[in-house]
Amino acid sequence: MNKKVLITGASGLLGRSILKRFKEEKVETIGLALRRKSQEFKTLDLTIRSEIQNFITEYRPHYIIHCAAEKSPDICQNDPDRVKKINVNATQYIADLSLLYGAKLIFISTDYVFDGSKPPYQVDDTPNPINAYGLSKRAGESMILKIDPSAIILRVPVLFGPVESLEESAVTTIFSAVLGEKNVNNDHWAIRYPTFTPDIADVLFKIVSRPKEQQLKGLYHFSGSEAFTKYEMAMIMAKIFNLPCRHLKPDSSPPTGAPRPHDCHLDNTALKELIDLQQTNFRSAIKQVLQPFLKNNARI
Repeated sequence: MNKKVLITGASGLLGRSILKRFKEEKVETIGLALRRKSQEFKTLDLTIRSEIQNFITEYRPHYIIHCAAEKSPDICQNDPDRVKKINVNATQYIADLSLLYGAKLIFISTDYVFDGSKPPYQVDDTPNPINAYGLSKRAGESMILKIDPSAIILRVPVLFGPVESLEESAVTTIFSAVLGEKNVNNDHWAIRYPTFTPDIADVLFKIVSRPKEQQLKGLYHFSGSEAFTKYEMAMIMAKIFNLPCRHLKPDSSPPTGAPRPHDCHLDNTALKELIDLQQTNFRSAIKQVLQPFLKNNARI
């Protein structure tokens, strides 16, 4: 594939999976990061427009996959200045520059642009975010669609995949409670559709691989197909590794902190009609991801 791909947020959970897949496919790819510095990433502050412009001018990517964002609903709720700089302003800079330099923009958005009251959600359903994170991502979507209607917006739900620490994903962090011995209340209210990051990387590779005359544009959804609460995920993890689970308690009240939608199930139909979707079974994927974090006495 004679295409150059630029990935923002390449050191993050999703960005690493995308970078790995594209490099395995021998696509010329470069990843941008800020806090996690290594030889694998180019350090760049996306909140400074001139830095982005200078780099795009030099690298001239054909595609920009914009993953970088502040994703914690609670941080977004409590630090509006930070979330505006990262999730809104930086997204506008990238959209402007993608159009200026002729790069195809793929923006990673979220199921949290919906309020969770009327699932499953189609791509043309009206967004109604109920927290600052969802509002910031919807603002990014709206700007992109206005600046460059040929851009692609891919909404995804809660993610999990190969992690450097359990705390890196809202899904894998549940395993810390499973491994512990203290009684822990686990959210048994919000319905989530955990989605494996290598599956998203597969979707993005297939999008980029399409011939120019068959390129996509506009809004699409991609989601895992299995519905679980965090309590149900915790019980699955315990069962997979034959671990005690009596200390795991279901909590059926809405979680505290930033408001969370009850069920934001994203309908994949529009994308499935165009691309063969890879949707890895949750149990097999989470076993693969969590195996390195097992205690020595765990029975598998």
